[in-house]
Amino acid sequence: MPDYVYGLNKSGISVIKLLSKQKKAFDCWDDNKKIRDSANKNLTKLNLKKLDKKNIKKYNNIYLTPGISLLEKRFANFPNLKVKRDLNIYYQNIKNEKIVAITGTNGKSTTTKLIGDILKKKYKNTFVGGNIGYALCNSIVDNIKYSHHVIELSSFQLETIKNFEPKISILLNLSRDHLNRYKSLKTYISAKKNIFNKKSKNINLISLDDEYSKRIFYNKKINNKIFFSVKNVQADIY
Repeated sequence: MPDYVYGLNKSGISVIKLLSKQKKAFDCWDDNKKIRDSANKNLTKLNLKKLDKKNIKKYNNIYLTPGISLLEKRFANFPNLKVKRDLNIYYQNIKNEKIVAITGTNGKSTTTKLIGDILKKKYKNTFVGGNIGYALCNSIVDNIKYSHHVIELSSFQLETIKNFEPKISILLNLSRDHLNRYKSLKTYISAKKNIFNKKSKNINLISLDDEYSKRIFYNKKINNKIFFSVKNVQADIY
């Protein structure tokens, strides 16, 4: 069964390049004609097919770019639709690389770049990307063996990932945001929580400077937690 890529922005294009590199069959589409025409011009052998009720069952994996909401009306007729994001296929292809994953409502890009710059001082082949700048799947398409990955992840990218195991997961903060994309604040926070790993040897860094992050920190299901703060002198990292 072929795969399907919906959305031909930088995230979708990177997924297409990875599928092409792996010689997998796929169809793709973007609702924006200019973007669609540009992708078709710059990439070879694109099978442009609009997703609908008639053909949806023929696809193995359906990769939605982060800009497409799971709540959009176009998906209302597809109750059994199991979609994925670029993070899913990226993580499936990561092997022994060390991943530092960063999320939060604010400050993600600055923190990702800062950590990336620090690691590059010692590890030349450090990949910095995700929601910031360079799309995730490019790290696999590139002819570079990256030893470390520093990735910024939005709640949209985290929505569909399961059993995600970064070496270090960082939650900077949480506040009411993107509620047009979620049924409630609770579902937004649930998406963010998918960044946390379950392996005891890995590290979960969580801020205690806002109420929502504090609730996550005290969740007993999350292990090996280190809390940081710019307000609390008792924090593990102050």
